[in-house]
Amino acid sequence: DQLKAERTALAAVRQRIELLSVRAQTAGTFTLPKSQDLAGRFYRQGDLLGYVLDKPQLIARVVVAQEHVDAVRSATNAVQVRLAHQPELVLQARLEREVPGGVEYLPSRALAAEGGGQLATDPRDSSGARTLARTFQFDVALQLVTPELASLYFGERVHVRFEHPSEPLALQWYRGVRRLFLSQFHV
Repeated sequence: DQLKAERTALAAVRQRIELLSVRAQTAGTFTLPKSQDLAGRFYRQGDLLGYVLDKPQLIARVVVAQEHVDAVRSATNAVQVRLAHQPELVLQARLEREVPGGVEYLPSRALAAEGGGQLATDPRDSSGARTLARTFQFDVALQLVTPELASLYFGERVHVRFEHPSEPLALQWYRGVRRLFLSQFHV
């Protein structure tokens, strides 16, 4: 009876040790953004340690101004992405999805002029994420070659180029004058 009780206790200890192991529920490449903070720190069950990228594909959240959103939605032939710190590297991408409706808040403060972006923010907003004009957000899927590259680019700021079909200058001027006219009447 004592041997049976000790075996049960040993099984319980082994089960507790097994629960101390960290495992992801999916296969992929493990990315640890702040690895220097990991050593010597206690983590509770369910705490976020890092990210598991399931395949070598990253999503970039892109913010488009209201005057350009129609061209991006309807007439995009190709999408190119350049990293802010490595502009000579051109990555091919594709439009994955659009966040429905326009918003006045940026998904990241890095997109604001204060963070190195090109969008002006409302000076009255204490968080610094409210824009002066409505913007539209698109998710762009980068087509990467290897999982190692995916872990290098996670969390980076990018510049995105949407390629549209060519059109006559008169049509481009007409569209610009029309946008100017509509903006003056706040339509």
